[in-house]
Amino acid sequence: MMYFKYTAGLTPNPDILCNRHIKFGQLAETCRERLGCDWLATGHYARVVSDKSQGTRLLKARDESKDQTFFLSAVPQSALARAIFPLGGLLKSEVREIAEAVGLTKVAHKKDSTGICFIGKRNFQKFISQYVEDRPGRMVDIDTGVVVGDHQGRHHWTLGQRCHLEAITKYYVANKLQDSNDILVCAGYHHPSLYSTSFVTDPPHWIRGIPPPQLTSQGKVLCEFRFQRGAPLVPCVVSCAEPGSCGVGLSIALKEPLRVITPGQFAVFYDGEECLGCAKIIRPGPSLYELNTSHCKDVILGLRRHLPSLVCRSLGKIRRRAKDTDGAAAVALIDDARDAFCNLVEKIPYDSDVDKSSFRK
Repeated sequence: MMYFKYTAGLTPNPDILCNRHIKFGQLAETCRERLGCDWLATGHYARVVSDKSQGTRLLKARDESKDQTFFLSAVPQSALARAIFPLGGLLKSEVREIAEAVGLTKVAHKKDSTGICFIGKRNFQKFISQYVEDRPGRMVDIDTGVVVGDHQGRHHWTLGQRCHLEAITKYYVANKLQDSNDILVCAGYHHPSLYSTSFVTDPPHWIRGIPPPQLTSQGKVLCEFRFQRGAPLVPCVVSCAEPGSCGVGLSIALKEPLRVITPGQFAVFYDGEECLGCAKIIRPGPSLYELNTSHCKDVILGLRRHLPSLVCRSLGKIRRRAKDTDGAAAVALIDDARDAFCNLVEKIPYDSDVDKSSFRK
């Protein structure tokens, strides 16, 4: 299943899937059937509460900076009802103090773990190449259509990722095209092709087993969501992709544009401290660039006409040669020019008063 997601150019979240299918799926089932265990305790920072009227609910941890409800958002209610999270009501600092007090000094001072659990310290691109065959393709500037580099496979890249190309411009992945195998790249971290105000999802998983009452009665519900663990929660309006039925998926509308809403990732929904559930993102809505919001596309194309990609690539090569010959002054000069250009580009999406005539100077 994961293999096909990567070959399709998606960016799945293996941690969410691991918790649903492995830890709280096969592991929990094995513990019950073979060991006679009634409960499964894990070290997740989360809380569960149960009552007859609302069933089992998943709540944020007391230490919100360590909260891991994001990764538990796809776990079925039946599994959560048999789960114990001893750390959910503690701060991380308190956990370290407890470990120190009982003589677990090494554990008490251990660094926090990050990354995908089953990969560890291994390089992800080398790891994924063992399972997904490379399929080389082109990197194409989304503004000019000029080929500015190449890649070894779309599965190596995710939306919004920095591309270290030989160019004065800082390029980022804007889109991955399945038919042509091209990766479209854009100039600038805040290029409007990276921002959208809507997206659609697969059918959702609601932890309580039923949709929020407002979604059923009013056809929409106001809540918050994130699609990256640790990212700020974003207000959104959730409605059914098809009127009267959420069985085919959800339609999410945002008040403010959000950067790189990524297909394959999970949108996880919250109502206050309660995690409502999640849904896999199918595709973002039209980008600000596609909609030409505040004439941002017109402004950028006006700018790019006066700074051709060929010049950008040439300056990148000059910088590399200057660096090889220890030309520190030349390197610094080119870096200043690159930064000035990128700073200008990054102002464009939200600045409709940019004077286009300044691009001719």
